[in-house]
Amino acid sequence: MPAFHRGHSAIDDQCRQSTSGAAVVSALCWYSHIATPMVSQMNYAKIIYAQTTPLLDRRARHIPSTRAAAGTVQGMLTLARLTQVAPEALIDLMNDPRVRRHMPLATGVFGPAECTAWVAAKEAMWHEHGYGPWAFLVDGEFAGWGGLQPEDGDADLALVLRQAFWGHGRAIAERVLAEAFGPLALPAVTVLLPPSRRTAAAVLRLGFRPDGEIELAGRRFHRFRRTAPAS
Repeated sequence: MPAFHRGHSAIDDQCRQSTSGAAVVSALCWYSHIATPMVSQMNYAKIIYAQTTPLLDRRARHIPSTRAAAGTVQGMLTLARLTQVAPEALIDLMNDPRVRRHMPLATGVFGPAECTAWVAAKEAMWHEHGYGPWAFLVDGEFAGWGGLQPEDGDADLALVLRQAFWGHGRAIAERVLAEAFGPLALPAVTVLLPPSRRTAAAVLRLGFRPDGEIELAGRRFHRFRRTAPAS
């Protein structure tokens, strides 16, 4: 299982390249497909790192997790469902201006009503497809959300992390991939990058390879794919 390293990583590469201070590793258009205008557009478009207030519902139950190895950032990574996180934590993250500037399809305010509908739409993905987004907890503290979401027949990967957890991005991404190719038994995972992205180095380091282009909501994206390892 991946450890949380503070040293050089693909995530750190993108942090240094971002003029806004938010590390953008992947661009995905994650649409919730529900009627609320704000929520229908505000679905994760990138592996982004942002800052919020750590608000965690005490009722959150732990799902199989990973403990960091010696010599790394000490902390236990837990994958929880979005329903197990206090709505205030998600609302703060989704309204952070450093996140919104990387979400060209996001409009309006993401408030309590929008959050409720958005979480319900994400939960529906688990029931329909058998996978969906998680909330990420490190030692019980809300670190962000992301994971996998169905998009155009593929399972797409994206992460959205609080600033305090920027250095954990690659480890969390690798954990998600381990879930995808392990318990979930998915044949492949994709990542989408907009043509404006100057480099795909971070995605390539995670084992993804170019796989053509795709159009979502009238926008073109470069698609990268990582297939499940041979058994």
